[in-house]
Amino acid sequence: CSFCGQAHPLLKQLITEHGDQVQLVYKHYPLAQHPEARPAARASWAAQQQGKFWEYQDELFNKQRFLGEDLFVSTAEKLELDLDQFNEDRRSRAARQAVNEDLQLGRRLGVSSTPTLLVNGTLIRGVPALEDFETFLAQVGH
Repeated sequence: CSFCGQAHPLLKQLITEHGDQVQLVYKHYPLAQHPEARPAARASWAAQQQGKFWEYQDELFNKQRFLGEDLFVSTAEKLELDLDQFNEDRRSRAARQAVNEDLQLGRRLGVSSTPTLLVNGTLIRGVPALEDFETFLAQVGH
């Protein structure tokens, strides 16, 4: 999703500048209108199984317009993942289940679009400016 792609650098900057105040927990919420969203979610889940989720996710967001099988595999190779294990994991029932569980959690929390951030129980939809997010952090008392 292009909006998630816009949020990605903001979240990285937020963690860099406020990592002592916030914790970023990523949940998959692949939208049906994005045909590569579910395969990308399962691929990043597979990368997580080898301890490379954040690096893998960075590559996918940085090369979002190329999402697809070639990017999934080339990114795994670039990050020196065990390719056989990566392919097995991303095609597994466990990967599908993990992504589905994230989707169900999002629905229970009221997520209806991406990106959506949940901060101290408050949903923030869309891509906030860093300054707006910092103001929000100050209001909720971190």
